[in-house]
Amino acid sequence: MAKSVSILIIYTLFAVLWVVQGVELAAGVKHVKETNDEVSKTVPKRSLDAFIGDAGFGGSGWQQTALKINGFQNGWNPWNAHRLVSGPSPNEVANAIQAAKQASANVLIAQQQMQAAKENVLNQQRMAMEKEASATILTQKSEAAAAIQRSEAAAAAQAVLLAQQRLAAAKAAVAHQQRIASAKEAEAANALQRSAHAAAAEIQKTEYEASKLGQLARNNNAGAAHHLTFTKDAAFSPITAGTNHVPNLESLGPWSAAAAAAAAGSKSGAPTAWFF
Repeated sequence: MAKSVSILIIYTLFAVLWVVQGVELAAGVKHVKETNDEVSKTVPKRSLDAFIGDAGFGGSGWQQTALKINGFQNGWNPWNAHRLVSGPSPNEVANAIQAAKQASANVLIAQQQMQAAKENVLNQQRMAMEKEASATILTQKSEAAAAIQRSEAAAAAQAVLLAQQRLAAAKAAVAHQQRIASAKEAEAANALQRSAHAAAAEIQKTEYEASKLGQLARNNNAGAAHHLTFTKDAAFSPITAGTNHVPNLESLGPWSAAAAAAAAGSKSGAPTAWFF
């Protein structure tokens, strides 16, 4: 825009200079014409009557027949005739007319150049106005585009903020679920520990009961062996003594007094103890 204004100012200055030059040429032509008019008015006409009057033949032609040589008296001195102002020659007049015509032509050319410069200035002004209008439209469009971009950027920033908020909420939910999982894992570990302790206690109890049952079994086996030894001694004692006495079968059964005494020494009177 500033460049267009500068170009416009330069063209305007050129137009003004051409106008001034044309005016000066017109003034010169006018001066030449005025000078020619003054010269034609002031220069005396060289007629025969004036020459005769100045020469002394009479101011009115041939009215007087007598020759009067009174040139010195009338003021005309033939020795000073070369000092009088003479008019321009035909060549000078023709040259002056030609110069005036050339000056007029130059004025016309200057006017044409001025008109061309004026039209150029108008064209430059129109182009500058069109460019300015285009720049204004582009500025408005750019401002509208910038406004759209700003709104889109604001929407994107809002979307980023919402996404960050959702991410923070998701992180909080993950942390909460992690805390719940940790609590559940702790509860499971505690339950496993209690189960292990209970299993160990059960195993210890089972082992204790097994050892107790083993001890009871060993005691029962020892009592049964003692009962068997006692019964055998009681049964075979007559034979070893060399007698033919056969003991009573009632003394050999589990209901005998010896068997009852052996059973009384044990804690269990189960029939299985009879076979040991």
